[in-house]
Amino acid sequence: MAFKGVANTNGRPKGSLNKISSEVKATISDIIADNTDQLNERLQRLDDDAFIKHYTNLLKFLVPMQKAVEVKPVKDAFPHSHVEIEIIGRDGKEKSD
Repeated sequence: MAFKGVANTNGRPKGSLNKISSEVKATISDIIADNTDQLNERLQRLDDDAFIKHYTNLLKFLVPMQKAVEVKPVKDAFPHSHVEIEIIGRDGKEKSD
């Protein structure tokens, strides 16, 4: 069976919102907004470990996740391969161990 209609060769535009995801997020947001007092009460009743666990899980929805960044080591970062430190006392004389 042949495809009828216009083929979208470009795909969905970058940054366009998924309609269903937007509706689900709005519904969840409404549920949370309507139950804020109950949510706060229940969080306050948790022991410290459980409170931190659930609190940090909730933060994931508020604070954007950071993308992992690969850090490459800097080769020959220091011009000297050997460093000596001389400790001098307040009297200006070198301290010995």
